[in-house]
Amino acid sequence: MDSREVFYKMRTAIDEDGINVITTELVKIHDSNCWYWCIDKSRIGYVKTIADRNHEPMLKAAKRDKTKIYKVAKDGSSRVAFETPQQAFLHLMFLKRKQIGHMKREIEILEEFTKKAEGLDIESIKPGSYGERVIPDTHEVVHNHYIFD
Repeated sequence: MDSREVFYKMRTAIDEDGINVITTELVKIHDSNCWYWCIDKSRIGYVKTIADRNHEPMLKAAKRDKTKIYKVAKDGSSRVAFETPQQAFLHLMFLKRKQIGHMKREIEILEEFTKKAEGLDIESIKPGSYGERVIPDTHEVVHNHYIFD
């Protein structure tokens, strides 16, 4: 196989051994002014075979084969994949910290819902104009997390 530029994408997975960091290597098959067009490294041989057999560019072969194609920004602003495993890992850490913040917000809202809705009968909550039913005294917790116009 010819040497091609490789980008790294990471995600977490859980099994009996613990939390795993799964690294996907994306290989560049085409580039434009702004993007590198990449596919999973495990597909490169298959797509290259199709491209060679049909005398077509690898990008076209990958599209025809319905292989997942990733666009990685050339200016380094990519949120898909990164030039080094360390950059990909730092991005994974950034994403997981953001995810924790979202989960904390959701937990707070759900805790407030269960506390305020405990013992209520759904029929006792008057429906609004669209049929929605607002749990009493939950306005503040929602406005602590969301901004409405």
